[in-house]
Amino acid sequence: IGSYNQIPLPQFARIIGENIGSSGAIIAIRPETIALSRERTQKNDSYDFQGNVIESSLRGNVIRYSLQVQDAVIHVDVLFRSFTRFDDHESLWLTVPKRDCLMIEA
Repeated sequence: IGSYNQIPLPQFARIIGENIGSSGAIIAIRPETIALSRERTQKNDSYDFQGNVIESSLRGNVIRYSLQVQDAVIHVDVLFRSFTRFDDHESLWLTVPKRDCLMIEA
């Protein structure tokens, strides 16, 4: 389904610490809808969870970060700005708006 992170619902539920639907579904999240930060944001309309940067790659004006989040690898795309670079192995908070988590029934 294009450039989406695709995470089985039971795995995503463990990541966010909530039970959110039928176990046969997949959660699809576009990489550019996920925000990265060094501090937790805790917004009511978003999911926040921690991950560790395992690699980054430049893609024109975008940096793609791959983060290990429990037993999943999640890709995050951010606009390249020299003051927002993150290092490999750095622990970060990922924030994704709930409305950007698409539940696809299998």
